[in-house]
Amino acid sequence: MRWLVVAAFLGLAVAGCVRTDNPHNRPPTVVITGGPAGLVVEDTARFEWSGTDADGNLAGYYYALDDSLPAEWTAAMSVTLRAIALGPHEFYVQAADDSGARSEVTLRAFERAYQGGVLPRGTDTTFDVATWNIQNFPKDGDKTIGALLGLVPQLDLDIYAIQEVEDTAEFRQLVDGLAGYAGLYSADEYGHNSYQKTALIYRRSTVTVNDIRQLFWGNDSVVRPPLEVDVEASVRGRVFDFRLVVLHLKAGSSYSDFAERRATCRR
Repeated sequence: MRWLVVAAFLGLAVAGCVRTDNPHNRPPTVVITGGPAGLVVEDTARFEWSGTDADGNLAGYYYALDDSLPAEWTAAMSVTLRAIALGPHEFYVQAADDSGARSEVTLRAFERAYQGGVLPRGTDTTFDVATWNIQNFPKDGDKTIGALLGLVPQLDLDIYAIQEVEDTAEFRQLVDGLAGYAGLYSADEYGHNSYQKTALIYRRSTVTVNDIRQLFWGNDSVVRPPLEVDVEASVRGRVFDFRLVVLHLKAGSSYSDFAERRATCRR
């Protein structure tokens, strides 16, 4: 049987010949719901997908790395690939139903890049928190996201308190690509054409978020309402609670900048 594979715009999907032993059977569909995109530094990647079959049952899925005719078989809806080489890659998946029909092939493109010189800062015996002004996230698009997908697990901290999230959709993409982590961002907005939210990225195995609030909400004298989070932390079997406040103060070295920071802290 001949196959025709056509790459779609930006490498997000490919269309392939649909095979079926029953001419009246409609082929299934599949979409990739999780996995790395853009630049990454980890040599391990977990991909997740979801399939549907309108007139039958799904039998399983074919998948492959860098092969548009996927041949590896699984009944699961996820796979973890290891020892991924440096350079650009494409992950392919195709659904198959119980009548022999196959879906179109779907792909996700990413690139593994080297990022050295970063040592872990967290340990297994401590609960580790960092504050990080990420500066207009994502300042450099996919490159920024790819760098953080490597840096966050490399630093190995439990909580990252983040300032200056400009694009919430890209922030959700970042969190979705961080295995073992979850994230949230503030509800406040300010500025005429843009906003910079505060946010949290935290390790799911050690952190439980119980409540989220914005301090001084509606107070015009506090331009950036702090994000307050009630946290339950677990370290080596010990559980303790604390309250975390993510504060984004005015930058700059002028007197007016200093005065704004001082006024906000006095509230």
